[in-house]
Amino acid sequence: MHQALSKHEERLSRFIAMVLRHKPEAAGVGIQEDGWVDLPELLAGLQKVWKKCPVTRELLHLIVELDEKGRYEIDSASRPHRIRACYGHSVDVAINYPEVAPPALLLHGTARRFMGRIWSAGLQGMGRQYVHLTDDLQTARAVGARRDSYPIIMAVDAEGMSRDGFTFYLSGAGLYLTQRVPAGYLEVYEDPLDETQG
Repeated sequence: MHQALSKHEERLSRFIAMVLRHKPEAAGVGIQEDGWVDLPELLAGLQKVWKKCPVTRELLHLIVELDEKGRYEIDSASRPHRIRACYGHSVDVAINYPEVAPPALLLHGTARRFMGRIWSAGLQGMGRQYVHLTDDLQTARAVGARRDSYPIIMAVDAEGMSRDGFTFYLSGAGLYLTQRVPAGYLEVYEDPLDETQG
């Protein structure tokens, strides 16, 4: 079994993420209210519309297994098997993530150009159901770097938010989710990398 996806398989993975999070109609599939799609239905839909590489059940399992961001989960106990995106939906789904007590501090990587809006309105889902937060600095940096070569890392006072009644959930990918983060719970994180470069 190969350890990395080919270029075409990586593109397929991104297409699957789009189908499961945003546009199920792109593969002609229906998403259940809790986010699941029957695996045979997804496989058949992909085989009709995806022509860049052969789509097999084995490849779908490989994409789930090798996805570093943990975007998907497969329910092998159901008949037929099901697949869903763990987070990031813009379509209306109601995934029952476990409610958790968050760590005292969580992080969010963002582009510098968004800072004015963040200081005035806080962190919003921006078309998604939740704001995505992490307790891992590398993950926050990687997320911010998608839109900015020198991203800003925001520190979130998750302990204070929880104490004030805000709810946090833990996704299957290990991300902490909450509906919004008001600006009063935010500050710029002092990145240790910045201190060593000065």
